[in-house]
Amino acid sequence: MTINYLSKFITAFCAVIVITFAPQALAQSYAVIVNEANSFSGDEAAMKQQVKRLFLKQSSAWQGGTEVRAFDRAKGSPETTAFLSGVLGMDEAAVARHWLSLKQKTGETPPRNVSSSNMLVKLVSKYEGGVGVVDGATASALPTGVRVLFNF
Repeated sequence: MTINYLSKFITAFCAVIVITFAPQALAQSYAVIVNEANSFSGDEAAMKQQVKRLFLKQSSAWQGGTEVRAFDRAKGSPETTAFLSGVLGMDEAAVARHWLSLKQKTGETPPRNVSSSNMLVKLVSKYEGGVGVVDGATASALPTGVRVLFNF
């Protein structure tokens, strides 16, 4: 009888945890932001592909020739983790291998890490080719000079 009671308790406890925390986890969204002067557009697949090429430094300029200035949040940040899987389709180990290989072949380094979303937004607004990733709350309150390219 105590095992049955314990089983019911664990099931109820897990249900409370899922009900409490799952909506917040599912509701979390992220956005790739660009400088407002950036006129790049397209369907979501094309935009993701272009941003992937730019972040991995397979391309160095936006269509039209504007030099890209990519900014990233710190390794392990929620924005970076979501961006790696949702846009780049890679995990941290694959990205680390990419940068190590690129550094050895061409001397290229990863996008500059930025300490906060506010600083990232300021940098993207400063450079016409600026691009970065922010959480949904930051994306919903962007200042003049920055726009959302796409959400994920």
